[in-house]
Amino acid sequence: MTTANALLDARDLTFVRDFEPLFEGLHMRVHTGQAWLLSGPNGAGKTTLLKVLAGLWRADSGEIWFSGERAKANSWPREALIYLGHGAQLKADLTPIENLRWISAVHGAIAQPAQIDAALESLDAAHFDAQAVRSLSAGQRKRVAMSVLQLVDRRLWLLDEPYANLDRGGVALIEGLIDRHCANGGAVVFSAHGEQRARVALNELKLGLQ
Repeated sequence: MTTANALLDARDLTFVRDFEPLFEGLHMRVHTGQAWLLSGPNGAGKTTLLKVLAGLWRADSGEIWFSGERAKANSWPREALIYLGHGAQLKADLTPIENLRWISAVHGAIAQPAQIDAALESLDAAHFDAQAVRSLSAGQRKRVAMSVLQLVDRRLWLLDEPYANLDRGGVALIEGLIDRHCANGGAVVFSAHGEQRARVALNELKLGLQ
């Protein structure tokens, strides 16, 4: 596979924090059908790298290319990607259904009621879809937040700790989402602790190693 047909191509990225490089000279080339795991200890830069790739933070040096086009700060190709942070980005006073309708709209998608119902059902979250999010457990909130991936059409998923707060069954459901997305021509870059892995052939980028 060549640079030209890479969905994401990060070249020589350096990010400095407190006058020390959190990572430097980092290279990462992601093709369709691939899942990439960002591993490393806390503070190694996994979340930072995901935010840089999403265009939320700027690297101190280096370039990021999407499908052969260089990304620029004022024209980041957000229509090509979706970033979900470690914390469930939900409004506590809204129900899961209301949250998914709102989050989808933020990403430019109009989610129909049947689509929202199906997304929640696929992550075993339909039975609490009418409760206020503030009443849900951390694992239930995670299931709701991850449901948006099925409502917003993006080829590249950038996921920070998608398995956090989930039981074994929840982890298996998220792994299934990742597998299907890659099988359908998408790609995923995600961070995780422990031994969780997507069942697709996985590439790994280890951060924080001296």
